[in-house]
Amino acid sequence: QLTNKNYNKFFVSLLAKLKEVVRSGENAAAEVSISEKLASAVREELTRSDDVTVRLPNDAEFEKGWLENPTYVKSRPDRAVMLLTAIDNAMRTNKNEYKHAPESVSVEHLLPQQGSPDDYPYPAEPNQPDGLTPAARRLNIIHTVGNLTLLTGALNASVSNGPFKKKRPAIAENSELRLNARFQNGEITQWLEPEIIERGRDMFIHAKALWPFPAQPDK
Repeated sequence: QLTNKNYNKFFVSLLAKLKEVVRSGENAAAEVSISEKLASAVREELTRSDDVTVRLPNDAEFEKGWLENPTYVKSRPDRAVMLLTAIDNAMRTNKNEYKHAPESVSVEHLLPQQGSPDDYPYPAEPNQPDGLTPAARRLNIIHTVGNLTLLTGALNASVSNGPFKKKRPAIAENSELRLNARFQNGEITQWLEPEIIERGRDMFIHAKALWPFPAQPDK
C-alpha cells in the first residue's frame, strides 16, 4: 500500500545497476558468483533509502497489509492464484506426495461473497468499537488472503455459496492442497472473521519466509 509513483524511475535505475554488476563481474575473479552479486545489488537498492517512493514495507507493514487488504480483485483473479500457489508450495515438505500445486485451480472464498447470514452469522461486536456495521466489517475482510483458497473448478462449483458445515467436509475429502489441510480438522465447525484472521496469520509465516525484508547491507 505504499505509493508506486516512482516505479518507472526505480526499476530503470535498478536495471542499469544490475547491468553494471554483470559487466564488472565478467572480468573479475570468480570468488563471488554473478548471481550473488546481483542479489546483493538488489538488496542494497531496496534498503538504500527510507523514502516512501523507493522503500519496501517492513515486516510489520507487510503483515498488516496481508491481514487487512484485499488480495482478491475480480478483474485480476490470476494474481490471487499466483500468490496462493506460492504459499501452498511453501507449505509442502518432503513428507508430501506432490512438490507443486496443480495449475488448473481457481480462487474460492471460504466465507462466500454471497453467503447467507443464517449460514455465516456475524460475530459479536469487537471490544473496541470501530464505527463499522457488521456488514461493512465483513466486506473489509472477505477478499483478504485468510479467506481465500484454491479449488478445482468442479469442487469450487459444488461448494461455492453453500454452508460451511457442507463445504468443510467436501474440501477435506477432495482437496490435496496444503492450503486446505486445516479443513481435515472436523472440530472446525464455523468460518467467520476470527477464523479468517487466524488462518491469515498462519499463512503469513510462510509469506514472510518467501518474501523477507532484505537484510541491511554492510556499510
